[in-house]
Formats: sequence, C-alpha cells, structure tokens
Amino acid sequence: MTLWANLHGGAILGCVVVFLMGVGSCLDAFLTNKGTDPSSNRAILGWIYFGIGVAIASLINPYGWHLHFLTFEMMSQKWLTERIAEMLPPRFDFIWTLPLLLIPALCGVLRTGGWGARLVFFFLLWQGVSHVRHLPLLSIWAAPYAAVFFAQKFHRPNRIALIGLGVLPAIVWLNSLFPVFPHSLLANGLFRYSVLFVLILLSIGAIVNSKIFRNPFLIACSIAIGYVVVYPGNRPPQFLKALHGISWEGENYPNRLIDLIEEYDIPGEILLNRENYSGYIIWRLVPERVRTFTCSRFDLQGSLPRMELESMLWCAPEPWKDEVSGRTIPSWRDLWDNKYHFDLVILEKYSDRFEPTPFPLWSHLDNPNSGFVRIASETFPGQRFPDQVFSLFVRKGPEIERIMKELKTRPLLRDNPSP
Repeated sequence: MTLWANLHGGAILGCVVVFLMGVGSCLDAFLTNKGTDPSSNRAILGWIYFGIGVAIASLINPYGWHLHFLTFEMMSQKWLTERIAEMLPPRFDFIWTLPLLLIPALCGVLRTGGWGARLVFFFLLWQGVSHVRHLPLLSIWAAPYAAVFFAQKFHRPNRIALIGLGVLPAIVWLNSLFPVFPHSLLANGLFRYSVLFVLILLSIGAIVNSKIFRNPFLIACSIAIGYVVVYPGNRPPQFLKALHGISWEGENYPNRLIDLIEEYDIPGEILLNRENYSGYIIWRLVPERVRTFTCSRFDLQGSLPRMELESMLWCAPEPWKDEVSGRTIPSWRDLWDNKYHFDLVILEKYSDRFEPTPFPLWSHLDNPNSGFVRIASETFPGQRFPDQVFSLFVRKGPEIERIMKELKTRPLLRDNPSP
C-alpha cells in the first residue's frame, strides 16, 4: 500500500498510511494486550523505523521537502480542485461494484483487522468518497478484507451462483453491442439510483443472512463486474490488445502531432497545451525532452498556472483578479511576452462551450503575423463540432525552415499550414 501510494504520486499519503499503522500498533498493544506482549512492543518499534525510512524516501524528489507543503497548498485551493476531475467526489451510481466491496470489507476489517487496518480503512474511505483519484487505494485496501468475509460466509458456491458468474457478464456484454438500449436506460438517473439501492440491500442482506441472500448477492456481483469490465462494447478488444502488448490510445489525444514532433525532431523547451491531455503528452515525450505547461505538472504551484492558462487561452486584455484566492492575474500579453517563452503549442481550435467558439489564442497563432507557423492539424472524432482539430504551432526561426522543407518532401499531416 505504501509503495502504491508513492507510485501514485502521493508521497505524503504513504507517510500518513504508515503513521496510522503505527498508531494502530500502539492501540493494539495497550488496548488488546495491555502492554504485556513483547511482540507488540517490537511491532511498534518496527513501524517507527519504517516510518522514518518512508519519510526520508519521500524527500527524494525534485522538490525535496517542499513537495509536502506544496501538496497541502494545492489541496487548500478550491478554484484548482474544482477544475481537476481527479479531485472531485465520485459518482457512486456509476461505480456499481463499490458498495458490493465496501460493506463486506467493513465487516471484514472490523472482525479480523487490527486497529491499524481499521484506521487506514476509514482514512482511505474518507479520501475515496472525497476524491476520485483515491478510489484505487481504497479498493486495494478493502479487497483483502472483503475476501476474508466471503471466505468465511460462502464456503461452497452452488451451481446457480457459478452460472450467474459466467452468464450474466456475457449478457451485459451482448447488450453493450447495441448502444441504444443500454445508453438510454443507464442515462436514466432513477434507474441508476434504484440499482444502487438494490445492491446496497443485497450487500447488507448477505451479511445478515448469507443463506438467503447468497445467490442474489453473487449474481448482483456478476452483473456489476460485467458492466464495469465490458461496457461499452469496445472494451474487450482493448483488453485483448493490451494482452498482446499493444497499448490503446484514445481518439481525443493529439497522437499524430506527437508523432510529428518525434519524427522531425522539432525542438522546444516549453510546450503550451491544455491540461486534459497533458498526461498523454508527458508519457509520449519521455524522457522529458519538452516541458509541458499544464496543471498536471504545475499544480504544485497551486491554482496560479491554471488561471494563467485561462488568461492566455482567452487573450485577456487586462489584468484580472481571482475572487477566491485574491490573486491578480496578468494580461495574456504580459504572460506571453514577458513571463514565458513558448516554442511549441498544441491546442484544439474550439473550446468546450456549446457554441462553436474558437479559442482567441488559436486564432491569434493562426495569423501569419503571430510569429508562429501552424505546420499541421489533426482532426479527432466524437466532438460536437465536425471541424474540431488539434493544431501544432511552432515558433518561426531557423528550425522552422528545415521542418517545412522536410514536410514538403514528405507530407504527413499538413493541413493548410500558415505561410
């Protein structure tokens, strides 16, 4: 759990988990064993040493000890957390398997877990219901205790349960091949909340009287797992590709523009792009040959970079003040000309608004007098505007002549590039 927490990008979270386990060991020693068991004392010392090691390891990062304080600063800024999807609370009516996991896991951790396991469970439960990002940590911690509960209650699953485990996910998969019915039904809020209520009742019933609720509970698990795994219908092919080592790339990412940067070795120190595809760009350009300007990388500085990005996207003519933080955000010209120096820009043409509103920054960069050249554009389907595109802009200079000459001899994505 500590390793996963640190790999997940939350070094401070790993320290909290170890601290809670150490507190739990103290509670076990003094409440359960009355301080007479030598093994309990050794466990306390072990957690103390382990906690010191984890704390030291968490300092091995590019930011040092500032990382922990910057994390607290980021989480304390409402403007930023409300605009990062990972930090928003989950929609439990879309996560059908979670109540089937949490209720038995709660019984399992209360019956078989020590105080440390209980403290960590409730801490991760609080984090999971507060932030979507921490649901994997909650599931990893809860799954073993749910398995212990199932092993104690369901010794011999009968034929009906086994049939349900195999047949019902297949039915869900077949339904997912016909998107009209499941989409229209699952879009109904009353239906989703009714299903969620039934799953919670079955989870409680399986705990109270396992003989009566055994089959319905396992069948409900089958339906929920089948829905998560195979809905919509294109997920099985994705899993098969992953098994063969073929990574799946979404359609709403600038896949071919990144290919262009790599193939033609387009230079640049900072690349300006929006935050919703920054993780993909960082992953594709590893090792970090180009630094991305997005909340995914700059959120350690709080909400300021996000507000600066908004100022540049909409070409704010004058400085403006954020009401929540009280900060004054410079005009886009001050940011563009004085504070930052962007060599590359990947930006979609239209904003996320319902009307086809181009970003003013995109229109500015597409102007021949902007100092940038739009060397390529890439369309992506599934958007409300048929001419929505990602565009790659490169600052004019000696390198742009080489790139344009190569593009003319081997055109890859040229879409009416600027002269």
